[in-house]
Amino acid sequence: MPWHRHVILTRFNVPTKGREADVRAKTGWLDRRFDLFERFCLPSVAGQTRHDFSWIIYFDTGTPAPFRARIVDAQRRFPFIALFRDALPLEDVRTDVSAHLPTGKGRVLTTRLDNDDALARDFVARVQDVAATHPTGTAFNFPTGFAWRKGWVFGARDESNPFASVVEDAVEFQTIWARPHAALGEAFRLIQIEDGPAWLQVIHSDNVTNRIKGRQRPGSVLGDRFCINPWENTPHPSRGAVLVESLIHYPLRHMREVAIRGVKPFLKIVR
Repeated sequence: MPWHRHVILTRFNVPTKGREADVRAKTGWLDRRFDLFERFCLPSVAGQTRHDFSWIIYFDTGTPAPFRARIVDAQRRFPFIALFRDALPLEDVRTDVSAHLPTGKGRVLTTRLDNDDALARDFVARVQDVAATHPTGTAFNFPTGFAWRKGWVFGARDESNPFASVVEDAVEFQTIWARPHAALGEAFRLIQIEDGPAWLQVIHSDNVTNRIKGRQRPGSVLGDRFCINPWENTPHPSRGAVLVESLIHYPLRHMREVAIRGVKPFLKIVR
């Protein structure tokens, strides 16, 4: 069951409400976010083994001229579609995706990608191959990946992560943004694809909810999986720091996660 079009969707700096709005209002946020985009996200998409997809990136209409110039420079590295919006109602996103679909019936595959994260170089090929074997209305999640923080690499597992995809009928579709990534199962049949690390999540000071959970891994695990050079101007952790991480930080982090998992069921009951 093939599809007619695969579209990756990225929200860059279109205004939002709540905690993210406060973070984005901080001085230097946009400059830091462009740095992360150019260092991690952009090269990872440009380096995909299969280029049979479109990439739509949404920017705020108020994006300053110097950053608009960086957008043009980035498009020379990969020809993504830059759209400028004041807000992002789902119906407008559907219209934008439809504009890049062939005429006639078929299926559309949409994937969400944050502007500060990276995809494994074979991510597109893998999700397209999986989508071709599943029915319309199926969402796909690669639960394993890596997390990066200031030169450190950690194993990561998340069965509701922000790298999900969904295949739908091209005539009536909602896109992967129809639900928050943690609630995709409410709208679609959700499948976990257990075939190895597929993504890299970058943890930094502007993250709203992300945190390190897994065990530290040697930088070599990234190997040829990603078309990025994350250690440019960033040193590898020292042997002493790695030892402290293994003996102290990871055990404490693991106990914290176990405690959080134990409390969550009771919080749901209270709500």
